[in-house]
Amino acid sequence: MRANDPAAEVTRLDAAIAAVDAALARTDALLRDEQKDAEADVFAAHRMLLGDPSLRERLLELIRDERLAADSAMYRAGEEQALLLLELDDPYLSARAADVRDVVGQVQRTLRGESALGDRLSGPAIIVAADLGPSDLMSVPRERLLGFALLAGGLTAHAIILARGLGIPAVIGLGEAVADRFSDGVLLALDGSSGEVVLSPAPERLTRLRQAAEAATVRQAELRARRDLATVTRDGHSMTLVANASTPAEARLAAEWGAAGIGLLRTELLFLERATLPSEDEQFALYRAIAAELPGRPIVVRTLDVGGDKELPAFPLPKEDNPFLGWRGIRIGLSRPEILLPQLRALLRASAMPIFGSCCL
Repeated sequence: MRANDPAAEVTRLDAAIAAVDAALARTDALLRDEQKDAEADVFAAHRMLLGDPSLRERLLELIRDERLAADSAMYRAGEEQALLLLELDDPYLSARAADVRDVVGQVQRTLRGESALGDRLSGPAIIVAADLGPSDLMSVPRERLLGFALLAGGLTAHAIILARGLGIPAVIGLGEAVADRFSDGVLLALDGSSGEVVLSPAPERLTRLRQAAEAATVRQAELRARRDLATVTRDGHSMTLVANASTPAEARLAAEWGAAGIGLLRTELLFLERATLPSEDEQFALYRAIAAELPGRPIVVRTLDVGGDKELPAFPLPKEDNPFLGWRGIRIGLSRPEILLPQLRALLRASAMPIFGSCCL
């Protein structure tokens, strides 16, 4: 769509971007109030995408030079960025294309005056879509979102990370071939544990599925009631029950279930999510946040463990025939102290805080 008044389109665009940024900031604050920092970080990242100077420059170029309307310019600039990400040979970075499209979609809906997904649902539902952005997910009131199934998507998609942290059942990767089998109003059953989606289940199967869901709820309640019991074998041997974690959200879940600490704190996530190596202060902030979820309890930390099978965007690694026995893990750390030493300093700073029970590397 062409624009006769580029200055007016820039004004419209700026107003829409400001409105979306304010909405993202509210969601970020809401999740942080609920102590869901990992989930809130998704929306902080979206705000960074929205405020990217290169995006702004491209938008102004499209509006002023090519005289595109704000909506069309937003779509064009967003798709250019998304397609560049999809071309990258890295699953995590490719998955960020969905985040770009999510942010672009929010601005477009604001420009058009369209309602969010949550406003279009009249009651509780399972959502089926090609993909689902974090903003779509958060626009749906929790009591209405029974679960969702995606034709595409991957484990690193932010909608999946949010679903995991918020306890929303989800199934991904159904495939485009089954898209025409879904329609509004069709009865649907979803099992996030098995990855099973059942269309129009027969009455007897629906009864079994509901019974299984009720049994799972009862089982969950029974386990929660026992989470503070001593971990002792039948013949009297005491055991220490600890959890694995990578994020504050996972550490919080471990604490909620009565874990005595973290037996393996994986530190790769902070490195894998970015095109530059995290600073010492950034790493310290992460370790402090994780320790705050389990105050006084021991945490065993694994320093950065990457190799030919797990690549760092900020630190390309050579391909190896057997990356598990090659240049990886501590071998990389010892040969590249600029990677290992900031992490060790951050861990030592965090372990000196009173909230840390003990820290073992």
